[in-house]
Amino acid sequence: MKRKTVNKAIVLSTAAAMAAGSTTIGVLADSVTATSVKKDTIKDQTAVNILKPKSGYTYLSSVASAAKQDNIVTVAYENGEKAQITFLENNLFRFDMEPDGKSDSFKDYATPNNSEETGRIIQQKDDSSEYNKPSPTVEETDGYITISTDSVRLEIDKATSMMKLLNAKTKEVIWEESAPIQYKSGSTIQTLKKQGNENFYGGGTQNGRFVHT
Repeated sequence: MKRKTVNKAIVLSTAAAMAAGSTTIGVLADSVTATSVKKDTIKDQTAVNILKPKSGYTYLSSVASAAKQDNIVTVAYENGEKAQITFLENNLFRFDMEPDGKSDSFKDYATPNNSEETGRIIQQKDDSSEYNKPSPTVEETDGYITISTDSVRLEIDKATSMMKLLNAKTKEVIWEESAPIQYKSGSTIQTLKKQGNENFYGGGTQNGRFVHT
């Protein structure tokens, strides 16, 4: 089986300002620093056909609004969660979701579960001069928020909060969620559709690199 390739890596992270974590066929998991979890609801849930979240987890709620400042798009959700989508390059962005929606929850580095450790996984801070920091275009329709650059197009379904990333030039789907992001204190889950001829690799240098599909 062949691995699906894209021009360059697209970074998705649901940790507090972390880069992407381990990836499996249906799960991309990172730690978060949530201190409160709101009721597990999605606005107009009867209108979408999705499974219940994993036990102890909460689905990210429906999109309420989106606003852009420079290279950062802030998405507000119906249950108070907020996400910052920070574009570092035209084909590189960081997705940081904080369940409590507080501004001071968005940090340069994630807070490790072990307080004696330092969680500095990313090579450069988001405001580093190493990045070009392009300003994306944000469009809103009745059903979607679309955030795009010359290289990528991120579509967010407002009712379900599910995301799909496409190549802006070829319209090829790079990845697509099959369920909303799930979260609880200390953990997040992202569920992705498996495209044809696509595999997910990961495990890290300590656990060994292996195919998850």
